[in-house]
Amino acid sequence: MKRTIKLLALIVLGLVALFLGTRLANGISQNPGSNSVNNALSLGQRVQKYFFGIKHANRGGFAPRKEDYRLPESPELKEWLDSLGKMENCPSTGMIDSNNKKSYSLFCFQEDTFVHFVERYDMLPNLKEEEQEIMNWISDPSFQREVVKKMIAENPKNALHWRTSVVKKKLGLPPI
Repeated sequence: MKRTIKLLALIVLGLVALFLGTRLANGISQNPGSNSVNNALSLGQRVQKYFFGIKHANRGGFAPRKEDYRLPESPELKEWLDSLGKMENCPSTGMIDSNNKKSYSLFCFQEDTFVHFVERYDMLPNLKEEEQEIMNWISDPSFQREVVKKMIAENPKNALHWRTSVVKKKLGLPPI
């Protein structure tokens, strides 16, 4: 009897491992609609993403590469980005936002948010060494646009960083 239970348990574990391995090898995750990101992830990243979600899949040696979050600019996306830029549109020298922090340039990035995402996507590898350059980059509207595109390529809900424009002004989530 004990032998049968052990054998049955091993068979079940083997089938579960086979099932999970097949799902991971095919790039299928628990998050519907995220397979475009899975194609660029290594097997180790897929395993972490499958069990822990995208937030944890990129920690501990699995930092995202900038090519992981490329997003072609379709006419619809271009229109959406242009509209977001018009709705936000802070001066390049910055302005005090509702949370008493300065927001800069076309997409009104605050320094902490800007640095977080630029580092996340490894867009300026020497950013830590050249901190004085942050103000030059944060004031550049075309660079900000590239950061926004990577943010929404990773997760369209990242557009909620601009909640006033996306929700209150009814721009909506990006068309990707």
